[in-house]
Amino acid sequence: MIELELTIKEKSMLEHYKELIEKSEFDEYDIYGFLVFVREYLPKGKWQLIKEIADTFVHRKKDKGIVYKNITNCINNKYLERNSKLVGYQGISDTSWCKQWKEMMNYFGISVLSKTLREIQLCIFSLLQNIVYIKDKQKIGVFKIIFNDKNNQIALCTTEDNKESPFAVFSVIDHIIYYMNVDAISKDAIEVIRENGKLVLKIGDNIICSVK
Repeated sequence: MIELELTIKEKSMLEHYKELIEKSEFDEYDIYGFLVFVREYLPKGKWQLIKEIADTFVHRKKDKGIVYKNITNCINNKYLERNSKLVGYQGISDTSWCKQWKEMMNYFGISVLSKTLREIQLCIFSLLQNIVYIKDKQKIGVFKIIFNDKNNQIALCTTEDNKESPFAVFSVIDHIIYYMNVDAISKDAIEVIRENGKLVLKIGDNIICSVK
């Protein structure tokens, strides 16, 4: 951890989020607040995807950035695949995700376990649901959540959001425990909150899944 130039109030806020994360007492609303708070203190040029995610929470319609570039590449390449991958589309692997988050958390003096990182990822999936990407005032992409109970996975995907548009996988969480059958794509808002201390993904009153 480096010594950050924080006011006594900012130190108090950081300590609040540090305690929630290290004790695994957070939900998606805490992760929202944490990222919006720390984005101003991220070093320039480091952890750019995390910074972009935090900015996206504040501005839910985007016309630039890493994800925007991926979407426009897909459209321009007409979703061409090569070696089972979409040309010009680069999501984020689990290894890269964990590495970036561990580095960033260490920067703020926060200790995290592997399960904690997956739970944070689940919160972020929920918070990114239905984020819209626009070009020339037209929607060109949107984040959707895909449930895959057969493989115990949940995926964050982008799509143009029409019947003909394929889905491009941006990120996947493995080792998901499903508690009920669910449609692959939810038309309703999802929410990641704690029930009796356990972090779960809910749709309405129904608990859908959690991280193993």
